[in-house]
Amino acid sequence: MFRTSMHWRVPVFLLAAITLAAATAADAQTTVAQAQASDPANPRAAVPAETTCLAREQAPSLLAQHNALAGAQAARASAATLPDPRLSVGIDNLPISGTDRFSLTRDFMTMQRIGVMQEVPNRAKRAARAAGAQARVEREQAMLAVARLAVQREAALAWLGVYYAERRALPLNDLERENRVVQETLNARIAAGSAMPAEHTMARQDALMLADRRDDAARDVAKARAALRRWVGARADEALEGEPPALAVQAQTVRAGLHRHAEIAPYAAMQAMAQAEAGEVQAEQRGDWAWELAYSRRGSQFGDMISFQFSFDLPWQKGQRQQPQLIAKQKKSSACKPSARRRSAGMARKSKASSPSYRRSMRSARASKPAASPWP
Repeated sequence: MFRTSMHWRVPVFLLAAITLAAATAADAQTTVAQAQASDPANPRAAVPAETTCLAREQAPSLLAQHNALAGAQAARASAATLPDPRLSVGIDNLPISGTDRFSLTRDFMTMQRIGVMQEVPNRAKRAARAAGAQARVEREQAMLAVARLAVQREAALAWLGVYYAERRALPLNDLERENRVVQETLNARIAAGSAMPAEHTMARQDALMLADRRDDAARDVAKARAALRRWVGARADEALEGEPPALAVQAQTVRAGLHRHAEIAPYAAMQAMAQAEAGEVQAEQRGDWAWELAYSRRGSQFGDMISFQFSFDLPWQKGQRQQPQLIAKQKKSSACKPSARRRSAGMARKSKASSPSYRRSMRSARASKPAASPWP
């Protein structure tokens, strides 16, 4: 009887293609634009490039990150501005005893006062706040790039999951057809002496095994379609078109560019944020100042008055207030760079360790590809 392997191996090195998504984003968008131009009412989601573009348009995580970026950009404009001024109104020197008690006009010292006060943070503090706001914008931009690549990667992997689940099911058609031919001709072959009666049982066992594998394949396809539906919605039920991307990944090139990896980029902005926060705390040691202008009205028999004054902060407990906070912020800032180095080093080790697996998968894919396979 027959025993044919029906397990198509998904090449591990396909995952490396996802890291190239940022570089091919423009080509993908061009492909989608051409597809929509040819059929604007029904843009297809079955081609890999279109799948990633649709995922970028629909992913809630990207929408949330876009909103976070917009919020950081909106807050940047007000980071270095002065606080709102204060309006003060009151009565000065109101008598509460004697013949002039509670009179607003008879005593020359009684005044109805209205004034405005403006607090002015020192220049270094305002500059640190502006730098922190800019660093937050850069961090959100970096996080948006990370989220975009993650969406593209997961959408592409979902597409590949559907592709290979369906490819694994294809040989079942030929095997089931072969099994039917065997069972239909078995009686004649037994009568002719070219087959044994026990082969009836073997043929039925093979049919049952193929039915089990057909159920497993249908289950795998359904699960893969469900994963794809998360990214492209109802278009996940459409037939796939196109082939997986042809890869040309050079390990040395990948490792040389790890310091520019999107997942490492946020660390620089996070360090800039921490440095800005430390600069703001350090500026607290210099203190802020404020000015106030007031107009005072007295009784009609007395002249009105105007007053102008300055006030200054006196940070005289720096060792108990500003210095501990400054040390904490500096420690936070100094922790960002080692974290980025460790992340980059970990990626380099992982890339180096996966190179042999990549080469084995490439050789296996070349050796086992079907005649019409797109693999080089």
